[in-house]
Amino acid sequence: MLFSKRLYLEAGGFRHHIGMYEDWDIKIRLARDAVCWKYSGITGLVHRHHGSGLSNQDPLTHLRWMLAVIYENREWLETRYGQRILYNAIAQRVNRLQGL
Repeated sequence: MLFSKRLYLEAGGFRHHIGMYEDWDIKIRLARDAVCWKYSGITGLVHRHHGSGLSNQDPLTHLRWMLAVIYENREWLETRYGQRILYNAIAQRVNRLQGL
């Protein structure tokens, strides 16, 4: 992602107190504050998986941090998507974890 420093600062920058999903958190806030987005069509991300990475955290740890990000952004998410849709998305994630 490429964006201006002004937009980064308006969105509040990275919240370093979030242990996981801090990149998801800033993307939510950038989506909240940006006037428009343009897709370049160029792949710009490569995912690297290794033994000590966050991908190896247990599902409940992932859920904890996902919920923390949703909670931190809940006012805008509820306004934008509605409380029911937001709660349904959370319930779906919890149900997937129960199946593990």
